[in-house]
Amino acid sequence: MSDVILEIGLEEVPARFMPAALNDLKTSAEKALHEARLSFSEALTYGTPRRLVLVLKNVADRQEDLSEEVRGPSEKVAYGADGTPSKALKGFMASQGVVPADIEIRDGYVFANKTAAGESRMSVLKQLLPELILGLHFPKTMRWGAHQLRYVRPIHWILALCDDQVIPFSLEVADADRLSRGHRHLGESTFAVASVETYFDQLQENYVIVDQNKRRAMIEEQLEALTRQMNGQLVPDEDLLEEIVYLVEYPTALAGHFDDAFLAIPPELVITPMKEHQRYFPVRDAESGALLNAFLTVRNGTNDHLEVVQAGNERVLLARLSDARFFFEEDLKHTPESRLDKLKQVVFQEKLGTVYDKVLRLEKLSKQIAEVLGYDETVQQDVTRAAKLAKTDLVSNVVGEFPELQGIIGEVYVSRSGKDNDKVAQAVREHYMPRFYGDATPETDAGALLALTDKLDTIVGCFAAGIEPTGSQDPYGLRRQASGVIAILLANLQPASLAELITLATDTLPKALVADADQLVRQVVAFFDQRMRTVLKDSDFNTVFIDAVLAAGYDDPVATMARAATIDAFRNNEPAAFDMILQTYKRAHNLAEKSDARAVSPEFFEEAAENKLFDAIETYRSAHAEADVYDSLKDLTELSAPLDAFFDAVMIMDERESVRMNRLALLREYTLLGRDLVDFNRFK
Repeated sequence: MSDVILEIGLEEVPARFMPAALNDLKTSAEKALHEARLSFSEALTYGTPRRLVLVLKNVADRQEDLSEEVRGPSEKVAYGADGTPSKALKGFMASQGVVPADIEIRDGYVFANKTAAGESRMSVLKQLLPELILGLHFPKTMRWGAHQLRYVRPIHWILALCDDQVIPFSLEVADADRLSRGHRHLGESTFAVASVETYFDQLQENYVIVDQNKRRAMIEEQLEALTRQMNGQLVPDEDLLEEIVYLVEYPTALAGHFDDAFLAIPPELVITPMKEHQRYFPVRDAESGALLNAFLTVRNGTNDHLEVVQAGNERVLLARLSDARFFFEEDLKHTPESRLDKLKQVVFQEKLGTVYDKVLRLEKLSKQIAEVLGYDETVQQDVTRAAKLAKTDLVSNVVGEFPELQGIIGEVYVSRSGKDNDKVAQAVREHYMPRFYGDATPETDAGALLALTDKLDTIVGCFAAGIEPTGSQDPYGLRRQASGVIAILLANLQPASLAELITLATDTLPKALVADADQLVRQVVAFFDQRMRTVLKDSDFNTVFIDAVLAAGYDDPVATMARAATIDAFRNNEPAAFDMILQTYKRAHNLAEKSDARAVSPEFFEEAAENKLFDAIETYRSAHAEADVYDSLKDLTELSAPLDAFFDAVMIMDERESVRMNRLALLREYTLLGRDLVDFNRFK
């Protein structure tokens, strides 16, 4: 058994590509080794900005031997009358490289039992490793120099070792050897790695911490120590932390400060330049939670000359904050309402008009949705006012510089104008929520209504304009918008008909854009199917169960989720009863499929069992109209007895067509029961 290491040396890879690349490298290596029949105990991947590293532990010396059985000609053809091998059998043995001792006769045919000896570890790896390198997938690739190879960034070196031996192979751009490179500015430009065992220590000696988990731990420990020194509390940001982990090879954290006069502007205007532009961590006071005039950052190097690095970072941040403050102060010279005219110059979508056109739709649609969902006049006024102002910050200086602050800075501007109440201002911020799957939903009624309205207008408008998500292409984020609609309804336990809301949104679109309103509504409702599946899957329901529940409809997401939970509770609490329903249903369904969908005619009944089943079905329908889901399922179990009696007493496939089809129609009526709850036929 031996350990193997592969290091792909690159120019700096974008940090956002690294996690997926390392996962791809790990899974591809595991798959390739299994397919190559080369056993190993573990595949580990590591990464820095300049290298992708694969470590294989306890790799076997050789491939496992391959045993294969190949069927040849029939026994009659394979042997002559005297039992000697025929030309057909000799040809078969020659083609398979076997001798008579490898031939077995079974079921009238000859079979060749072949065994291919496994190749050596080195022989397999020198073919497998270059394929792994070339097989990695990246969001973007490039070519460099005169090379034809496309890769995420230029490859400058390849290290490949099995214990202390080089695994020889070549790519167009580099040959594999034992040479690696240290930190770009602190380590040796090139050095020889003695073995897999010494690799990590040698890299660390050259100021490269290869293990990303170790770098993360170092960063977290250093940041924690610095925040304690200033009695502060780090503003948590997992995405920023992960990005920095893959931006540095040798992390050293440091603190910096800025003029506390900048704390007079909204905190978001301080935090955003820090995080989005400079990759700094903001710091809050540990007790009050107020933003401090301090930041933390991580350099790619040692703690030498930190004061110089600190001063440089402070100087850059000063310029960023000065710009932010200037933009903010300029924006405050204008009211949100005064910016409405500028929205007429901003195109939302070619067929859907300008952002101003969208605002007009939002005003009308938000009031209609509020009325349909039963909100009072005060909420209706708040949401229509918020709809009017919600997009005005898109033409502000701050959003022009910091697009991620749309809605957030809009709330500030509406609040500071002094013309509107806090709920209107808050709704302006909340109408973009949830911004991503799993994000928080709006807290205010006006915010929830405006968020619903905005998302529905975008979804329905884009479908009407012929813009639908395809594969990975979703330029308007329609999948995310649809998930947001469902999340808002569920968070507020708001009963609502998707079809009704979508119809309202359709009615606000330009008439020339909607050729067939009914078809558009059906199309958009169907689009929500996959979003509901995702929500149900996140609730730990399996695919079969989800199919069965959604087959009964999902027009009201809140009711659908409640129905799913109740059905799941019933089948877990009363498994025997649920199985009884399934068995009875399937028995009836198999015959009912032969029905011609005619109505049941009681005058054709000849057996008491027919009348009893018919009466039981009618009784269930009457009771089901008022019963909840759990009681409806319990009531279905009670139909098992009259249905069993029907099967025992009645010849269903009577030779008389009128009687036969009437009995099948009665079974069909039974199978329709509970269809608004769940499709029992989906369960296997």
